[in-house]
Amino acid sequence: MTSDIKIYSQLRITSNGFAEFSRFKNPGAINGSQRPQFRQKVQKSTNKGNTRQLYFAKEIPGLGMKKIKQTGKLKYQLTIVNQHQPFEYNGGSEDPNQLFYSRYTVGGKKFVTQIG
Repeated sequence: MTSDIKIYSQLRITSNGFAEFSRFKNPGAINGSQRPQFRQKVQKSTNKGNTRQLYFAKEIPGLGMKKIKQTGKLKYQLTIVNQHQPFEYNGGSEDPNQLFYSRYTVGGKKFVTQIG
């Protein structure tokens, strides 16, 4: 039996060093000002090319984090890869607004972000 319910996810990296993650069953329910379901402090970040590694003391469920240590502040790792594949989307012939998005892989899962 397969489920027809799609899950929509939102990941934000805040300017004060937190990763905030929320999941929604309805894309209309996504709200940027809504309180996140999970929030963890980024302990360390490394960047090499289009890949960024974020390190956490605790796991954020649903993000595909990799456990790399048994204890400490750098216990979990999250890999974010910028795919450098922007694409354009508009709502149809009656919608004059063109939206541009960029593709990312976060913990092995596909994400998109609006860039313009």
